Amino acid sequence: MIRTLYYLTRYIPFTRFWMLHRLKTFLKEPILDLGCHIGDTFYYMKFKGDITGVDIQSKYFPICQRRGIYQTLIEADLRTLNTEILTGFGCVTSFFVLEHLRKDDGLNLIEKMKILGKNVLVVVPKGFRIQESPDGNPFQEHLSAWSEEDLLKAGFKVTEAWALTIKKVVPYKILFGVYEGA
Repeated sequence: MIRTLYYLTRYIPFTRFWMLHRLKTFLKEPILDLGCHIGDTFYYMKFKGDITGVDIQSKYFPICQRRGIYQTLIEADLRTLNTEILTGFGCVTSFFVLEHLRKDDGLNLIEKMKILGKNVLVVVPKGFRIQESPDGNPFQEHLSAWSEEDLLKAGFKVTEAWALTIKKVVPYKILFGVYEGA
């Protein structure tokens, strides 16, 4: 229920799901979702289609399968992702993933994303936010901070929005980076 209320923020301008709702047309199938976790973003966008999810922790895959979001699920470390075996994507997404990587690994992943898909959509918290793992997953810790300048230098068009949460009283700003390839 709390997550459903969270998704209802799509009616509040410049919030996370408000932005995602407007970017649905940017999502060209097939889609590669890097760091898919339990698939919350696509689930609450009510977006289903030809989506491949990649995560370092396969323990989340049963939830993704129950939700019916992904056609394919792949367990892989995004820091060493092989771009030769993943090809032909219309869009590559990364929702709240880059901050879990060291900055150099995040920048390398961005370059790989540009190779893997025609369009690239990334969403990151603005600046550094301390986060510990809620479920014992060491990969949930935040390791880097991202700014509008970082995404602009990487070739993205950037929009700022608010992340409103039901559980936490203090909203925080997030950045949407959109890259349209050739």
